Amino acid sequence: MKGKGNSMKAKFHAALAVAAGIALVQMRVAEAADRPPSNGVAGINTIADEICSIAGVRPVGTNGVTQVDFTLRPERGSDIRCRAELPPSEKWDGRLWGKGNSGVGGRLPSLHVRYMAGAELPAVVTTDIGTRAVVEGRAASTSIWSEAVLRDYSWRATHLMTVYGKRLVTAFY
Repeated sequence: MKGKGNSMKAKFHAALAVAAGIALVQMRVAEAADRPPSNGVAGINTIADEICSIAGVRPVGTNGVTQVDFTLRPERGSDIRCRAELPPSEKWDGRLWGKGNSGVGGRLPSLHVRYMAGAELPAVVTTDIGTRAVVEGRAASTSIWSEAVLRDYSWRATHLMTVYGKRLVTAFY
């Protein structure tokens, strides 16, 4: 019966996350004893590759959260900005939340992990869905967007944000 309650609780939390416009990615985390030592900030640069570049790493808030800004460029014309907020390893609850955007995006939504209180906090990642340039240029109509921006907006920005968010969490914790 205990397992059934946990399943119902998980379904409830997933429904709540969808209702709030937040994609929740539950990360499987080994017991602390089975995990390798934390790389912390030093491990962040290990996620950089031909698609991903780290734009900035800095402490934010008063609860020890590290903010990481990174940019993804999977093809010419693509410019996907992402931001992660990572609580200190002793406060991390083992989850990675992907926070959605709204409308045509173009900006990075607030994550607010830096303001959260509590013993356990999630790592959170978000994206501008690759539309900053077209939104700043006031090109809100998708009919005049490039093919690369349309791919980013349609699916690729959220997918790559999740892939690199997982890599970032693995490198950080």
